[in-house]
Amino acid sequence: MEPCCCCECVCSNEFTKDSSCCGCFPIKCGVVAVGVFTLLITVIFFVWYFFLFLNEYIHWWYVLVCLFLLAPLLVGASFVVSFFAMDTNTTRTMMYTSQILALVSIFLLACWNLIYFVWLYKKDKFYAGMGDIPSNVYTS
Repeated sequence: MEPCCCCECVCSNEFTKDSSCCGCFPIKCGVVAVGVFTLLITVIFFVWYFFLFLNEYIHWWYVLVCLFLLAPLLVGASFVVSFFAMDTNTTRTMMYTSQILALVSIFLLACWNLIYFVWLYKKDKFYAGMGDIPSNVYTS
């Protein structure tokens, strides 16, 4: 008898033994990976758009709308954290809902970025970073 990984991490049972993620990973491994990616994307987007408040070339209300549109992603990330805290039928359903909320939030954010930069942003270039543009000391 050889040791199995599922005996230690309990990533498979009689209901999920035939299910897989990407054809080779246990289904629970795939769900956990999706949850980790969701949390990572949430942190990256909130940090990125929060620091855009410091950019003097972008309107403050653009960033405020972006943070408002990221609210469903934050709710979805809280559902992921509740799944990581306790794996029950309710939290598994909340994982599905969290991915729908994440997709909606990212789609709305992409639409808002297109609307803002195509029709509302009046400058020729977008400057991300800090420094003085006329003296050519602008870092990204």
